[in-house]
Amino acid sequence: MGHEVIRVAAEGPVIDDVMLPALEDDWGVRLTPVEYRREFPGRQWLVDGLDSWKLERAQEFTELGFPSWEAFAAGDWDTAMRLYDELRPTLAGAADEGSRHQSVFHRVRIVSEPLTPYMLWELYCFRVRVEHSEAIRVVQADQVATLEAVGLLPELVALCGQTLYRVLYDERGVAAGAIRFTDPAIIAGHETLIRALYEIGEDFRTYFDRVVAPLPVPRDLIP
Repeated sequence: MGHEVIRVAAEGPVIDDVMLPALEDDWGVRLTPVEYRREFPGRQWLVDGLDSWKLERAQEFTELGFPSWEAFAAGDWDTAMRLYDELRPTLAGAADEGSRHQSVFHRVRIVSEPLTPYMLWELYCFRVRVEHSEAIRVVQADQVATLEAVGLLPELVALCGQTLYRVLYDERGVAAGAIRFTDPAIIAGHETLIRALYEIGEDFRTYFDRVVAPLPVPRDLIP
């Protein structure tokens, strides 16, 4: 990763003069959606005392089979929120597991405004996650314009310095598996990138109160 400079512009802190680490598909192992879901839990806690990092860039995903999203897509906002709220025991268990392993899961969510209905659903869901120890910050798309001169940033998950996944989606935003990378240099470069984005991000709670809460009730925005 190149030399990192953080400057301040009208839209907020901006990472400037950062070299995006290379990430070629053939450097890793391609996984089907089933393989990715199956192996992820076993790689999440390979080392204690190290944090995990996730970068999310796309503004639309199609989360087939996920009850809260299915309700949202059907236009039933209240059921979508209730179903996500029912995940609290699972999220609490994950938080307890992270505490035992002395590890915090950090998420960087890049957003473009105006927010899409999908993003509103996701951001409302994130309120539950932050209540269960997930550390989330929001970065505006304008803040990463320099990094995206040749294309959008990838969807990434870095687990405790041991595994990096580039998560794949098809043209509809449906999960299409992942590519697993285990080379320490590749992992370190991309983890450093996500950390840098996290540092310039706005705390999720502050962003939600400032931008999301004043918007019309999301149920009225579902197409």
